[in-house]
Amino acid sequence: MPEYITVTIDGARIRTLKGTSVLDAALDHGICIPALCHMRGVEDIGVCRLCLVEVGEGSRTKITTSCTLEATEGMVVQAHSQRVLRLRKGVAELLVAEAPNSRAIQDIAVRCGVTEVRFPFHHADCVLFGRCVRICSD
Repeated sequence: MPEYITVTIDGARIRTLKGTSVLDAALDHGICIPALCHMRGVEDIGVCRLCLVEVGEGSRTKITTSCTLEATEGMVVQAHSQRVLRLRKGVAELLVAEAPNSRAIQDIAVRCGVTEVRFPFHHADCVLFGRCVRICSD
């Protein structure tokens, strides 16, 4: 029989299967956390850094990727705290600088509030998330 746990994400109590990542638990319950390297059914490696969340309460919190973090009973997660939003915006800005012609990155950047890029553009075709390598090997 499947075992369920309860986690809190952005104030919402969520019941999810034990072993589920925080990202999948959030997405399954309509809480949007952006991610570019995540693919269901393929092991996550957290390289895009867009799915950052803040875990814990009070002054004892830590920032980590939600795709690589297994949800545990009683866990408290902030996916949209001011700290997370600021960090996520910075990551999106760096991604735009690396691959400004990528439509997926442009869309994520807009959702993260990027209106200008302070870094030099590199015009890369690949941002090295490893999606193609991981999908071929799995």
